[in-house]
Amino acid sequence: MDSQGDLRKRFKEVRKEASSTRSSLYHLTNKCNLRCKGCWFFEKEFDKSSDELNDLLTLEARIQDEVERGVNAPLLIGGEPALFLDRISLFRKYMPKVSISTNGLKKSHTKGLRMSL
Repeated sequence: MDSQGDLRKRFKEVRKEASSTRSSLYHLTNKCNLRCKGCWFFEKEFDKSSDELNDLLTLEARIQDEVERGVNAPLLIGGEPALFLDRISLFRKYMPKVSISTNGLKKSHTKGLRMSL
């Protein structure tokens, strides 16, 4: 296939994927293993002004509600979401396209879990 045809095919695949993706942002935790100078989360004291959902059964129920709303691509932020692989696993149980905003210092031991820096 020529480069123009290949580009057209890739564009159609991306467009199809995008049309089936419904994303939403979730604040997973107030905790972080770093305190970087200038970090918006701690500089603006979001760690003090937001409550953290620690109960896994309640979190699972909320995730199921989000799935019913059509969400399939959560973006998990924090603090540092990678500190709570149990919470991440709950999202992955119900949603196929999980993205995680991480500092990359915590290694994941959850099968199939990929994190972006």
